[in-house]
Amino acid sequence: MKRPNSNDNPWRAVALTSAIGIDLVVCLAAGYFFGDWLSGTLGGQFLVVGWIYDGACIGYHQHLLHD
Repeated sequence: MKRPNSNDNPWRAVALTSAIGIDLVVCLAAGYFFGDWLSGTLGGQFLVVGWIYDGACIGYHQHLLHD
């Protein structure tokens, strides 16, 4: 009798989905707060938007690395 494949575990899929979501949120929050601090230091609202975008890109890149 064959043993079940360990990759078929539904909890593994739940954990992977949660990790992707947490990774994106952390990267977006880090980008926001760093951009907010940097724009307060240097002046300019566009730095916040740029760092939020960078945080989203880093989070998405992390998602692609995990797949």
